[in-house]
Amino acid sequence: MPVYVYDKLYGYLLQTLELPEGSTLPENATTVAPDPDLVYQSFDGTTWTGGYTRDEFQAMYDEGAKEHAASLTPSTQDQAMNALGLQVATLVKENTELKQSINALGLQVAKATATDAKEQGGN
Repeated sequence: MPVYVYDKLYGYLLQTLELPEGSTLPENATTVAPDPDLVYQSFDGTTWTGGYTRDEFQAMYDEGAKEHAASLTPSTQDQAMNALGLQVATLVKENTELKQSINALGLQVAKATATDAKEQGGN
């Protein structure tokens, strides 16, 4: 005999099993068959309720997929903020490189000054 196992919390069909006649039904199973023309029905303890035709369900799925894809595309504001962030990162990198160059020049000046002082009889 066919047995329809459903989710205990929401009643949605999980699987169909074939049990031998006289077997004990699992707690969340019924022999009441869901409508074969509908999907996403739920079992309320006595009957299968709700559900959608396959075309209705596909249309809802397609709409949800479109909305999800749209949510993945950054808004114009997000794109502008990203561009500004990239510019700031570039400026920070350039600033770090300039600081390193200035430090290197400072060391060269200090070394040259120390050399000049020794040549002129200083410390």
